[in-house]
This record gives sequence, structure tokens and C-alpha cells, in this order.
Amino acid sequence: MQPPTVNQQSILEQGIDTRSSVPQNNASSYGSSAEPDKRTRDKISSDEIRLSPGGGSENAADPAKAQLAVADGLYVRKLYDLAAPEYEKFLGEYQDDSGRPSAMYRLADCYAKMGQQAPALNTYRMLINEVQTGEFVGSAAFRLASHAFDERDYLTAAPLYEKAYDNSKSAEVKITARYYQAKSLELMGRKTEARTVYEEVASTNQNNPFRDAARLSVAYYALEAGQKESAFELFRSLSSDAVKPSVRAQALVRAGIIGEDLKKKDEAEQLFKTAIGLNAEGKWKQIAQLELMKIEYDGDKFGQVLDSYAKNLNALGEETKPSVLLIVANSYRQLGKQSKALELYGQLIRQYPATPEAADARYQRLVSLDQIKDPTLVKEADTYLAMSPPKERADKALFLKAQALLQQNQFALAAKLYASLTNSSLPDAFRPDCYYAAGYAFSQVHNGPAAIQAFTGLIEHYPDYKVVPKALLKRGLLYQESKNYSSALNDFSKIIEQYPDMPECETALLEKGLTLGQQGEYQQMSDTFSELLKKFPNSSGAAQANYWIGWADFDAKRYQDAIAPLSLARKKNPAEYGEKVALRLIFCYQTLGRLDDT
Repeated sequence: MQPPTVNQQSILEQGIDTRSSVPQNNASSYGSSAEPDKRTRDKISSDEIRLSPGGGSENAADPAKAQLAVADGLYVRKLYDLAAPEYEKFLGEYQDDSGRPSAMYRLADCYAKMGQQAPALNTYRMLINEVQTGEFVGSAAFRLASHAFDERDYLTAAPLYEKAYDNSKSAEVKITARYYQAKSLELMGRKTEARTVYEEVASTNQNNPFRDAARLSVAYYALEAGQKESAFELFRSLSSDAVKPSVRAQALVRAGIIGEDLKKKDEAEQLFKTAIGLNAEGKWKQIAQLELMKIEYDGDKFGQVLDSYAKNLNALGEETKPSVLLIVANSYRQLGKQSKALELYGQLIRQYPATPEAADARYQRLVSLDQIKDPTLVKEADTYLAMSPPKERADKALFLKAQALLQQNQFALAAKLYASLTNSSLPDAFRPDCYYAAGYAFSQVHNGPAAIQAFTGLIEHYPDYKVVPKALLKRGLLYQESKNYSSALNDFSKIIEQYPDMPECETALLEKGLTLGQQGEYQQMSDTFSELLKKFPNSSGAAQANYWIGWADFDAKRYQDAIAPLSLARKKNPAEYGEKVALRLIFCYQTLGRLDDT
């Protein structure tokens, strides 16, 4: 029975990234750019001189040796169709001869050279099972392992490569077998075993064409295991002495990406610049350019991002171009160049509509439209929401839509939208503003209860937020309007006590005084207005406060006390209080016998 085929990707192709920015390669692979191509292994497999031990005919007088000599003579002249039956005859007649291992091996090779794969493989297996050890066993195991590997039967390949390693005397064969043993284990998902074998291969310095590939795999395993510091050092070390420029570039970029995650921004930036300077073939230069632009963007160096884009515009590859377009468009947006940002967002969406970057661009377009107060934002937001974006992005789009509705004075729609967003996936930084905006919008459509509920949500859930004094004042005024004077007084008093230095304190003192007056609490009213005038002598409500202080004194027949505040009220706002004050002042002067003042 054929062992099951295990279909796994190499760790080198799994794209283990610390951020999602590096493009993924999901194609199945048998190797990496670091290792020699498959021809290196196949050359070793077919190299008779190094792979197969010498097996001369020592005694022509011995019938067995003579028969083997005939077969070998035909074999070395590459007359495989003639050599095969001679080897078969030898193996059939001389069961105990010491030349059987070489005969079985060369018979299998004859079958292979004649294109008879099944007999060749069966003969290699017979050799391994019968002889078990020795160089011919190692050679046969290597060929069987390579066949199984090419068929993606890694479960069979791994132990055969190990047997080839154990039985071969050739250093080249041994290191090749060891590497492909590790590769087979990796592709089966047996990562711990694979890593151990890769580390062994990586430790062999001399005549090792697989050293860079093994080191690359070890570095990826360290990254996959969350050992970022170790992975950083492994990639960085590989970047300094790898044979192929493409491998150096890959190691530099990977080290740079990990360095960013480890907050080694300066080192990461230098690693990316070095990778770019290599001018190596393949995608890694482009990824390095992208990552360097990200560092510039994260450092608010938006102008440098645009410069980098201009320099590399003609060298952009399809793999990184969507990410580059997005970061450049975002840079234009950050610089306030919204028309250019919108142009690039549109280009990205048209050219790469199915990419994650295009999905992000659709949202970022809304942000740019919001910045320029574009009247089409509401419609654009609805179009975006119809595409069923992730909830987090959908809620942010609804927030932008609500802002646009508020700016367009569509208070009823804005109020409902803001209210719904108070219980959403929006970050806490957004929710307090949603409560406040909902309260404001509801108040504009005279829905006092809903406005009070929204302001209450802000006050209770975010008591330390910067607009709480404003929310308290607006809620107090709504309570006052609905004649809920006790609740109004509580809100005004809270502002006066807890926020004495805030601008809202002035209005709270004025409204508290007026509310007390509505309740007939004239002495408390006067005391409150006096506090207002003391704290805010230039208050816009000074005339009104003075009038009601004088009014209360007049009502209490304290005519002498009433004169000064009434006079100040008339002086500060003669249009409003001139007539109201005049009769009361005349009465005060007459009652006090100050006829001249009358």
C-alpha cells in the first residue's frame, strides 16, 4: 500500500509575517530561493561515479565473478538493454555472492535508463530490504527518496533520505540527503523534527550548497515560534553572508520587518535601505521599498513617502503596488491634498478591486470626503455600507455619515444615527462624541426626552470626558424648559461646584438664579446672581442679574438696597431695562424721601 501523500506548504512559503503588509505567496513549493535548484539533487542522484561504489570483477575464473564482469562491461559501455539480462542472470544464479549489492543497484539503474520505472523502483527496494546497509543501500535509498519527494509522498521520502545519509560515504550526498530529509519533515508538518535537522545542516560550513536554505528555514521557525529576537539575529546574520543576493535581500527585509516590531526603527530602516541597494532580482527589493515607505509614513514623513513613490514609480511590481498606492494616497490625505488622495484611491479600487488594500481605500475615500465636507459623502457612505464591510469599518462609516448629516442640518436622521452608534464597535474615543452629538441633534428637533437620555448616557458612562460640562448645561436647560426645576438646579449646581473654571460655570450661575426665581426662592436667587457678578463681573448676563437682584430687594421693600442693582441694570442694558427700572427707582426715591434723585 502506498503511504498517504501529505500536502503541506514549506515554511518558506507560508509567509510568516509580523504584519500583514508583506504580500503572501500561497503557491505550493518544494524549496526556496536559498537552496540550489532541483537539478543539484538530481545530478547527485544520477552521478554513478560518486554515488555508486566501485564493484570490480576480482576473479575471472570464478563463474559468479565472470558473469558479473560481463554485465559490468556492458553497463559501463551504456548498453543497458544488454546489461540488464546479464545482471538478472547473475542475481538468479548466484544468491550468496558478495557482488549482489552492486548487481542489484546497477540492474535498477539499467531499468531506469531504459524508462522502466516500476522495475527500477522495485529493484532499489529489494536491494534495501535484502542488504540493509552499505553504500549501495545509501545510493538506492537516495534515488527512492527523490522519487517519493517528487511525488509529494513525504512520509516515504523522509526515512529514505535518512537511510541515504546513514549509509553514504560521500559528504555531498550526505548533506543533500539531510537537507531533503528536513524538507520532507517540514512539508509533513513535523516542524520540531524538521527544525532540528535544518539546524544540523546549517551548522555544516564546508561544501554545503544547502546551508543558506537551512539557515533561512531555521530563522522562519524561530519567527513562527514567536522567538522574535532570535529570528531577528538569524535573519540579520544570514543577510551579511548569504551566497545569493536574492537570499540576502529576503533576509534583510525579514530582519527589518521584525526589527520594526521590536521597536528597532533605526536598524529596520537601515536594513531596508541595504536591501534596496542590493538591486537583487525578485520581489524583495519592492517589499523593502514598501516597508521603508511605511516607516516614513508612521514617522509622519509624508513628503518623504511621496518622494520615494516618485523615484520608484516605474519599478513597482504587481505584488506590492496595491499597498504602495494605498500608503501614498493616505500620505496625500494627511497633507491635506484630498483631490490627489481621492484620485489614487480611485485608481487602486479600479485596478485591484478584490484586494484588501482596495477595501481599505473604499473607507479611506470617505475620510477624505469628510475632510472637504463633500456633499456626496452621505451617498458614498451608503454605497460603501451596501458592500457589507467589517463591522468596525461599517460603524466608522456610519459615524462619518452622521457627521455629514449634522453638517447638512438633517438633525432627525443624524440624531438616530448617533444614538445607534453609542452602542457599537466604535472605540471609546468616538462614543462620548456620539452621545453628545445625539443629544444636540435631538434637541434641535425638540425631542427633549431623547436629548436628555443621550446627555445622561455621556455623563454617566464618561464622567471625565471634556464635554461633560457642556452636556450638564444642555441637560439642565432641557430640564428647565420642561419645568423639571429640581433636576435643572442639580445640573447647574454640579457645574458650579465641579467646574468653577470652565466657561459653562457663568451660564450655569445665571440659569440657576433664574430657575430659583421661577420657584419663588428670591433670596437664593439673589445670592446666586451676586456670586455670578463676583466671579464674572463682565458677564453678558450682568444686566439681567442686577435687575433681578434689585427686583428681589424691591419686592422685599428693601428700597435702599434695590437702588444700586436696578441702576446698574439700566446702565448696562438701557434698551432692555430702562423702562422696567425707571418706575421702580422713582418709587424707591419717593419712599426714601429722596425727591431730588427722583
